[in-house]
Amino acid sequence: MNSTSGMLIRVSTRLKKQSLDALLVLVSIAFGILALEGISRVISPLSPGARNLSIEGKVISPISENPFRLMAGLVYRQVSSEFDVRITIDRYGNRVPEPEGMPLVVFLGDSFTFGHGVRDEDTFVFVLCKTLKVSCGNLGRSGTGTKAQLDTLEHYIETEEWRPRVVILVVLAMTSAFSAGNDLLDNYNTLVSRRSQKNSESGAPNGEQANSATLANYFLRLFRVLLEWSNLARNVQYTIGPWLRSSFALIPETSVYRDALSETKQQFRRFVQMSNVYDFVPRVIVLHPIHDILRGTSDQTLRELKGLHESLIVEGTAPAFSDDPTEYYFPLDGHFNSNGSHKAAEFLLSQIGHLIVEGN
Repeated sequence: MNSTSGMLIRVSTRLKKQSLDALLVLVSIAFGILALEGISRVISPLSPGARNLSIEGKVISPISENPFRLMAGLVYRQVSSEFDVRITIDRYGNRVPEPEGMPLVVFLGDSFTFGHGVRDEDTFVFVLCKTLKVSCGNLGRSGTGTKAQLDTLEHYIETEEWRPRVVILVVLAMTSAFSAGNDLLDNYNTLVSRRSQKNSESGAPNGEQANSATLANYFLRLFRVLLEWSNLARNVQYTIGPWLRSSFALIPETSVYRDALSETKQQFRRFVQMSNVYDFVPRVIVLHPIHDILRGTSDQTLRELKGLHESLIVEGTAPAFSDDPTEYYFPLDGHFNSNGSHKAAEFLLSQIGHLIVEGN
């Protein structure tokens, strides 16, 4: 055997040994993770998300009568590892407070406005309206974007003949990253759905699909699956959730970012047009995901949204939460906790309380 052949054999042997060592390390890591997963399920079990249960503890689904209304008169529990709260739906199909006669002020928004994870009396809509002693309607709908929220307002204007004096559109937004619940991502998906429908009707090829066109959507789905199946991942999220959101939320692609702002601009324009037709005062209040505040990008978010319509007043809430953001949000769930909801009500009282009182 010559020296070259011997060297090749030695190299091959060394590579095989290194490969085997690497495989053993990977197997050890996998077993270690599985062991930690099992231990976490025993020591610190966390639920993968909120569930809607009857007062007796049975799963309730669905909770909506149609795309615009929740089930009138429904009383149920919203339960997760971080909360167990009572939810009351009024006779109009909205979360309480139930308006007395014609609502003076109507709130539009998503799950933050609805009051996900907090008691009826702790939602910022309830606190604000009780403090000012005015009749309010809470049209907050979880998982919706701006178009669906304005559609809901239009539904109540047409079916209930509501004529509020003030309508507050609460937008959950962050421009430096598109994460779950961000209205800008929801609005982008609305735009893609509309384009897809037009392409289908015209027979043109469809190059985009809502909820799958962006890298952000892909990772959001992957992250949700991980949290759904891994209690260990939920414990990590619970422990360092705000830091994770701040550090790893994805920056949107330029084209997606432009389209999201374009669709939001169109819906803001529609909001102003509706205010002219139905004679109400429109206001936009921007709520920020916790990582928008922690990243220090909330000013950028507010600046971008303010620039979408020249006459629409847009106000941001970030200063109210900047002292210690982690005090106001559920670490695993990401929504306002009771402290955050009351803080939002306090901010709204200081910024638009006079507007509501004057409308009364």
